[in-house]
Amino acid sequence: MASELPLNLFDCSYTDLSWIYDSVEVEKLLSHYQQQWAEHSIKSFMLRSVIGSLKDHAPSLNNYQADILVSDYRRHTTYRPLLSRTTCGSLEDRKEHFAKRRKLNKFLNSTELVKEDN
Repeated sequence: MASELPLNLFDCSYTDLSWIYDSVEVEKLLSHYQQQWAEHSIKSFMLRSVIGSLKDHAPSLNNYQADILVSDYRRHTTYRPLLSRTTCGSLEDRKEHFAKRRKLNKFLNSTELVKEDN
């Protein structure tokens, strides 16, 4: 499964392509990203301060920053070989199921018609 961290495609390049920018929208984006940057900078500083003070009280200094790069899905599941995984019924089973269902619907519809005639 993919990581929940965002994929940044900002620095992509295309040949023979000229972008057209709307100055009003660029202004809005610039304002939005500056606000995001300021907010995350403050949070980053606060978290760094807390981590620094907690490291003084930790018995061993572990670096858990890389844990965010490993998907939770991979950390909390055990590998199950492909052939041992549960599967759906075969195509023939599904066809048979829907054939029986069609027959039942036809029967129910015909009995309703008989009741209406009486």
